[in-house]
Amino acid sequence: MSKLTRTNAILPFTPLADLTGKEGYVVLIESDGTIATYSSSGGKQPFGVIVHGTDVDEKTSVAVLSGGLAGTVKVKLAFTVATPGELLAVRDGGEMITPSHASALFTCAQALETGVAGELIEAVLFRPESTV
Repeated sequence: MSKLTRTNAILPFTPLADLTGKEGYVVLIESDGTIATYSSSGGKQPFGVIVHGTDVDEKTSVAVLSGGLAGTVKVKLAFTVATPGELLAVRDGGEMITPSHASALFTCAQALETGVAGELIEAVLFRPESTV
């Protein structure tokens, strides 16, 4: 058991596959303790957002969605966010979209700036809530 306590819930995890360059993507924890980009196929909730992605030989830094983060993170957009303050949801593949989109699975962030598909924008994270 770790005696370390943190001021922010950003934790190191071994990725299941190479997550280099995947900053801002939402991940889940696999049954073996590794992380992978979010997919609804296993019926799991999203766990966190990649802050620093790495290959399988290193640890990837993940900001936890359920609280404990004192600041903001960058999230990867799949579609345009037109207004700061819009809620964001994760879709299969780990990118963020608006909760009204048909492929939205869990609302878990709020945009703090605008952006277009493929961009990283600043957001606040919160506990995942199902959109279905």
